[in-house]
Amino acid sequence: LQKVRGQAGQALGLLGAYLPDEPALRGHLYALQGYTELFLAELFCSGIPLGTLDYGGDFTYRPGSTTREVLAHAVALFDTALTLVGDSARFRDLVRIGQGRAWLGLGDYATAAQTVIGIADDYRYEVRYNGVAVGTGAAQNFAYTSFAEGLTVPNQEGINGQAWRSSGDPRTPTIVALLRGAPSYYYPSRYDTTGTGPIVLASGV
Repeated sequence: LQKVRGQAGQALGLLGAYLPDEPALRGHLYALQGYTELFLAELFCSGIPLGTLDYGGDFTYRPGSTTREVLAHAVALFDTALTLVGDSARFRDLVRIGQGRAWLGLGDYATAAQTVIGIADDYRYEVRYNGVAVGTGAAQNFAYTSFAEGLTVPNQEGINGQAWRSSGDPRTPTIVALLRGAPSYYYPSRYDTTGTGPIVLASGV
Protein backbone atom coordinates (compact mmCIF):
# COMPACT_ATOMS: atom_id res chain seq x y z
CA LEU A 1 0.00 0.00 0.00
CA GLN A 2 2.82 2.41 0.77
CA LYS A 3 4.41 1.52 -2.57
CA VAL A 4 1.17 2.44 -4.35
CA ARG A 5 1.09 5.76 -2.46
CA GLY A 6 4.62 6.50 -3.62
CA GLN A 7 3.97 5.50 -7.22
CA ALA A 8 0.80 7.60 -7.36
CA GLY A 9 2.70 10.58 -5.96
CA GLN A 10 5.36 10.24 -8.65
CA ALA A 11 2.70 9.90 -11.34
CA LEU A 12 0.96 13.05 -10.06
CA GLY A 13 4.22 14.94 -10.46
CA LEU A 14 4.71 13.58 -13.98
CA LEU A 15 1.16 14.43 -15.04
CA GLY A 16 1.54 17.95 -13.69
CA ALA A 17 4.75 18.39 -15.65
CA TYR A 18 3.81 16.73 -18.93
CA LEU A 19 0.00 16.58 -19.13
CA PRO A 20 -1.20 19.64 -17.21
CA ASP A 21 -4.40 19.77 -19.27
CA GLU A 22 -5.62 16.34 -18.05
CA PRO A 23 -6.92 17.10 -14.53
CA ALA A 24 -9.24 14.06 -14.48
CA LEU A 25 -6.23 11.75 -14.65
CA ARG A 26 -4.71 13.51 -11.66
CA GLY A 27 -8.03 13.25 -9.85
CA HIS A 28 -8.03 9.51 -10.53
CA LEU A 29 -4.60 9.22 -8.90
CA TYR A 30 -5.66 11.23 -5.86
CA ALA A 31 -8.61 8.84 -5.53
CA LEU A 32 -6.29 5.82 -5.63
CA GLN A 33 -4.07 7.43 -3.00
CA GLY A 34 -7.18 7.95 -0.89
CA TYR A 35 -8.07 4.27 -1.17
CA THR A 36 -4.57 3.18 -0.12
CA GLU A 37 -4.80 5.33 2.99
CA LEU A 38 -8.32 4.05 3.65
CA PHE A 39 -6.97 0.48 3.55
CA LEU A 40 -4.00 1.39 5.74
CA ALA A 41 -6.42 2.77 8.34
CA GLU A 42 -8.76 -0.23 8.12
CA LEU A 43 -6.13 -2.97 8.11
CA PHE A 44 -3.33 -1.76 10.37
CA CYS A 45 -2.93 -0.50 13.91
CA SER A 46 -2.62 3.17 14.80
CA GLY A 47 0.77 4.80 14.23
CA ILE A 48 0.88 4.64 10.41
CA PRO A 49 3.57 6.86 8.83
CA LEU A 50 2.36 8.94 5.89
CA GLY A 51 5.76 10.01 4.61
CA THR A 52 6.08 10.89 0.95
CA LEU A 53 8.48 10.30 -1.90
CA ASP A 54 8.58 13.79 -3.36
CA TYR A 55 8.54 14.18 -7.15
CA GLY A 56 11.89 15.47 -8.32
CA GLY A 57 13.13 15.61 -4.75
CA ASP A 58 13.76 13.50 -1.68
CA PHE A 59 11.68 11.84 1.02
CA THR A 60 9.57 13.79 3.46
CA TYR A 61 9.39 11.76 6.65
CA ARG A 62 6.38 12.06 8.92
CA PRO A 63 5.64 10.63 12.36
CA GLY A 64 3.05 7.91 12.80
CA SER A 65 -0.54 9.03 12.43
CA THR A 66 -3.52 7.78 14.41
CA THR A 67 -6.21 5.84 12.59
CA ARG A 68 -8.50 8.89 12.67
CA GLU A 69 -5.74 11.08 11.25
CA VAL A 70 -5.15 8.63 8.40
CA LEU A 71 -8.88 8.52 7.63
CA ALA A 72 -9.09 12.32 7.76
CA HIS A 73 -6.16 12.56 5.34
CA ALA A 74 -7.91 10.10 3.03
CA VAL A 75 -11.00 12.33 3.09
CA ALA A 76 -8.81 15.29 2.10
CA LEU A 77 -7.33 13.29 -0.81
CA PHE A 78 -10.83 12.36 -1.97
CA ASP A 79 -11.90 16.03 -1.71
CA THR A 80 -8.98 17.00 -3.96
CA ALA A 81 -9.85 14.20 -6.37
CA LEU A 82 -13.45 15.38 -6.60
CA THR A 83 -12.37 18.86 -7.66
CA LEU A 84 -10.26 17.41 -10.49
CA VAL A 85 -12.27 14.56 -12.01
CA GLY A 86 -14.81 16.91 -13.56
CA ASP A 87 -17.81 15.25 -15.22
CA SER A 88 -16.29 11.78 -15.41
CA ALA A 89 -19.06 9.75 -13.74
CA ARG A 90 -16.80 6.69 -13.47
CA PHE A 91 -14.19 8.60 -11.46
CA ARG A 92 -16.68 10.68 -9.49
CA ASP A 93 -18.47 7.60 -8.18
CA LEU A 94 -15.14 5.98 -7.35
CA VAL A 95 -14.25 9.05 -5.30
CA ARG A 96 -17.64 9.32 -3.59
CA ILE A 97 -17.64 5.66 -2.52
CA GLY A 98 -14.16 6.12 -1.04
CA GLN A 99 -15.29 9.27 0.75
CA GLY A 100 -18.35 7.54 2.14
CA ARG A 101 -16.25 4.67 3.42
CA ALA A 102 -13.79 7.05 5.08
CA TRP A 103 -16.61 8.99 6.77
CA LEU A 104 -18.05 5.67 7.92
CA GLY A 105 -14.68 4.81 9.49
CA LEU A 106 -14.71 8.18 11.25
CA GLY A 107 -18.15 7.41 12.69
CA ASP A 108 -19.94 10.18 10.77
CA TYR A 109 -22.73 8.00 9.42
CA ALA A 110 -24.94 10.85 8.23
CA THR A 111 -22.20 12.37 6.06
CA ALA A 112 -21.27 8.91 4.79
CA ALA A 113 -24.85 8.26 3.69
CA GLN A 114 -25.21 11.70 2.10
CA THR A 115 -21.94 11.26 0.18
CA VAL A 116 -23.04 8.17 -1.73
CA ILE A 117 -26.62 9.17 -2.57
CA GLY A 118 -27.40 8.55 -6.22
CA ILE A 119 -24.66 6.03 -6.97
CA ALA A 120 -26.19 3.16 -8.95
CA ASP A 121 -26.19 -0.26 -7.32
CA ASP A 122 -24.58 -1.75 -10.43
CA TYR A 123 -21.63 0.67 -10.40
CA ARG A 124 -18.31 -1.22 -10.32
CA TYR A 125 -14.75 0.01 -10.48
CA GLU A 126 -12.55 -2.99 -11.22
CA VAL A 127 -8.80 -3.42 -11.11
CA ARG A 128 -8.02 -5.52 -14.18
CA TYR A 129 -5.21 -7.97 -14.87
CA ASN A 130 -3.91 -9.61 -18.04
CA GLY A 131 -2.57 -12.73 -16.34
CA VAL A 132 0.97 -12.30 -17.66
CA ALA A 133 3.58 -12.85 -14.96
CA VAL A 134 5.78 -9.77 -15.11
CA GLY A 135 8.59 -9.57 -12.58
CA THR A 136 6.82 -10.11 -9.26
CA GLY A 137 3.54 -11.15 -10.89
CA ALA A 138 2.08 -7.64 -10.78
CA ALA A 139 -0.13 -8.43 -13.79
CA GLN A 140 -1.89 -11.25 -11.94
CA ASN A 141 -4.52 -10.74 -9.26
CA PHE A 142 -3.74 -11.34 -5.59
CA ALA A 143 -5.87 -14.50 -5.40
CA TYR A 144 -3.72 -16.22 -7.99
CA THR A 145 -0.34 -14.90 -6.82
CA SER A 146 -1.07 -15.87 -3.22
CA PHE A 147 -2.09 -19.35 -4.31
CA ALA A 148 0.96 -19.73 -6.55
CA GLU A 149 3.14 -18.87 -3.56
CA GLY A 150 1.67 -21.80 -1.65
CA LEU A 151 -1.09 -20.09 0.33
CA THR A 152 -4.47 -21.76 0.73
CA VAL A 153 -7.89 -20.74 2.04
CA PRO A 154 -8.04 -22.17 5.58
CA ASN A 155 -11.17 -23.52 7.15
CA GLN A 156 -10.87 -21.78 10.48
CA GLU A 157 -8.48 -19.56 12.37
CA GLY A 158 -8.16 -20.41 16.04
CA ILE A 159 -11.00 -21.82 18.11
CA ASN A 160 -13.63 -19.12 17.56
CA GLY A 161 -12.67 -17.96 14.07
CA GLN A 162 -15.07 -17.95 11.15
CA ALA A 163 -15.22 -21.25 9.26
CA TRP A 164 -14.51 -19.96 5.76
CA ARG A 165 -14.81 -23.24 3.87
CA SER A 166 -17.22 -25.44 5.82
CA SER A 167 -19.75 -22.74 6.75
CA GLY A 168 -21.27 -22.61 3.26
CA ASP A 169 -21.01 -18.81 3.35
CA PRO A 170 -21.68 -17.61 -0.24
CA ARG A 171 -18.99 -14.93 0.16
CA THR A 172 -16.20 -17.47 0.61
CA PRO A 173 -16.66 -20.33 -1.90
CA THR A 174 -13.59 -22.44 -2.66
CA ILE A 175 -12.49 -25.21 -4.95
CA VAL A 176 -9.85 -27.86 -4.39
CA ALA A 177 -6.96 -27.12 -6.72
CA LEU A 178 -3.70 -28.88 -7.39
CA LEU A 179 -0.49 -27.14 -6.50
CA ARG A 180 2.84 -28.92 -6.55
CA GLY A 181 0.99 -32.23 -6.42
CA ALA A 182 -0.85 -31.38 -3.21
CA PRO A 183 -4.67 -31.72 -3.59
CA SER A 184 -5.36 -30.15 -0.19
CA TYR A 185 -4.89 -26.60 -1.43
CA TYR A 186 -8.07 -24.54 -1.64
CA TYR A 187 -8.58 -21.71 -4.09
CA PRO A 188 -11.22 -18.93 -3.80
CA SER A 189 -13.58 -19.84 -6.63
CA ARG A 190 -14.81 -16.28 -7.01
CA TYR A 191 -11.65 -15.74 -9.07
CA ASP A 192 -10.51 -17.68 -12.13
CA THR A 193 -7.38 -19.79 -11.84
CA THR A 194 -5.45 -17.85 -14.52
CA GLY A 195 -4.91 -14.69 -12.50
CA THR A 196 -6.90 -12.56 -14.93
CA GLY A 197 -10.06 -12.12 -12.85
CA PRO A 198 -10.78 -8.47 -12.00
CA ILE A 199 -10.84 -7.31 -8.38
CA VAL A 200 -13.66 -4.92 -7.46
CA LEU A 201 -12.18 -1.91 -5.68
CA ALA A 202 -15.49 -0.05 -5.28
CA SER A 203 -19.10 -0.88 -6.05
CA GLY A 204 -22.52 0.66 -5.66
CA VAL A 205 -23.51 -2.25 -3.46
